[in-house]
Amino acid sequence: MKLSSFIKEMSFKDMQHLNKESEEDLYDILKSKRHDINVDFGPRTYSMLQQQMMLDNEAFVKDWLEKNAFIEQQDDWPPKDKSLGEQIRKIIRREIKKL
Repeated sequence: MKLSSFIKEMSFKDMQHLNKESEEDLYDILKSKRHDINVDFGPRTYSMLQQQMMLDNEAFVKDWLEKNAFIEQQDDWPPKDKSLGEQIRKIIRREIKKL
C-alpha cells in the first residue's frame, strides 16, 4: 500500500466517522430533547441552546448535550491503538526507503 493511498484511506475513514454523527442533524436532536431540557434545566436553557445554534455555535451545543448526557460522547478517533501507529510507521519507513 502506498503512503498516499493509505493517507486517503485514513482520511476517508475519518470522514465516515464524522458523518456518522451528522446523519442526524444537531438541531433535530436538540428539538427532540426539548421537553427533557425544559423539565431538567428550564426553558431559559433551551432558549439559550437555540440561540447558540442560530449563532452557528454547534460545538457549544454539542458539548453541552454530551456533558448533560442527552447524546453519547464520541469515541476518540483515530483509536488509541498502538498497532495502528506501528502500521503507519512501517508504511512511512517503506515509502521513504523507496525515495
